[in-house]
Amino acid sequence: MFTVKHRFIISSLFFSFFVLQPVRPQSGSAAFPFLLINPSTESNGMGGTMISVTPTSPSSMLFNPAQLGMMSRTYAFSSDFYTNVTTWLPAFHSSDLWLNNYSMMYGLNLGNAFPKELSVGIGYSRAFLNLGDFIVTTEHSPDPIGTFRGYEEVDNYSLGFSIDVGPVIGFGTTVKRIQSHLSPTGTGNVVTSGTADVTGVDLGIVTKFPLARYFVTENEFLRQGLRPRFDLTLSYAINNLGGDVSYGDPLQKDPMPRTARVGWSVETGITINTAAVSFDFVQLTLAREVDDVLVKRNASSWRYKGLLGDIDLFKGLVESRQHRYVDVRRGFSIGMLETITYRQGSFDGDGNLAYKTNGITYSTRGLFTLIGSLIHSKNENSFAAYFLRHFEVRISQSEYWRHEIVGGTKFTSILLSFRQ
Repeated sequence: MFTVKHRFIISSLFFSFFVLQPVRPQSGSAAFPFLLINPSTESNGMGGTMISVTPTSPSSMLFNPAQLGMMSRTYAFSSDFYTNVTTWLPAFHSSDLWLNNYSMMYGLNLGNAFPKELSVGIGYSRAFLNLGDFIVTTEHSPDPIGTFRGYEEVDNYSLGFSIDVGPVIGFGTTVKRIQSHLSPTGTGNVVTSGTADVTGVDLGIVTKFPLARYFVTENEFLRQGLRPRFDLTLSYAINNLGGDVSYGDPLQKDPMPRTARVGWSVETGITINTAAVSFDFVQLTLAREVDDVLVKRNASSWRYKGLLGDIDLFKGLVESRQHRYVDVRRGFSIGMLETITYRQGSFDGDGNLAYKTNGITYSTRGLFTLIGSLIHSKNENSFAAYFLRHFEVRISQSEYWRHEIVGGTKFTSILLSFRQ
């Protein structure tokens, strides 16, 4: 039999401290805690809020696949990816502990071809957590006999729909393949595989109420001038539905980190409408979300809790107060001329896990739209005008701060998209 030693022991310990914090001993422990990490750069600038905010990148489907249905109303294609891997817990200077993420989606807005303006989207995303190099030794000698690379990854395949029935309702599902490689063939006295390969499912729903549509009378000024916007969005998602997880030993199984998420957001702003173009002059977003790992465990057994777990909707979403084992996320953003967006937020979890976030996004959307409209005014059949008014490049950065362990964690990504 052999044993495995990590090259960066202290980093592994603090990795476990941070990621396992949301899966607390009081409420249970679960396998695959890396599934609780939010890899979205834009979302991380807003405290991790993402299930209820209007989606602008395919990463928004990672925790709520219904966002894919909403995004398909606007985007024909979108893809975002890290410009470089994100060093996880940089305070401990472990260069081989890092996170990578890639997401993409295709959308089709069927418009009036179907009742209620149906749209449909398909998406794929992949998150990868590198745990570093392990040194393999035998139980008889500390001398290395080989090395092993530890990692965990998840491949997500998503399908989403949306319909406009007054409020716009989106719903979706994700089927995910989760793999964990913690040792070459297992350790200890029981022969195990050292790896796990499990299938999980996410389900989500989101409802947007375009309140300005109900209270502002349509007229010529609104069609060819400034249009106010005021949207209220409510959402619910349940992640990581699936069976037990075992690393080869049928007597040692853990539950999936089944998680309930509930949120709301308010988005308001001014849209500029002309005969040639429509774009946001200013946009403000305020979001609140709560989540709870639905595992209840005692000394000898465990069970899953109900659809809301310990979530108190009033305490979490109205008072924005952390309670019991429920995490609270708060986010705010302001965008100008579809060119620059500033974000900030906070996360409050049980115990010592509380931190602040901020982020910024630079987009070509505003400039490309303006140039494309000028070209279109001279040549209505110009391909260049059409391309510029639909294509977008966006660069986003975000960071955690005000926490001795996760503070300094930075995310940077680039997005390429084409609007319908």
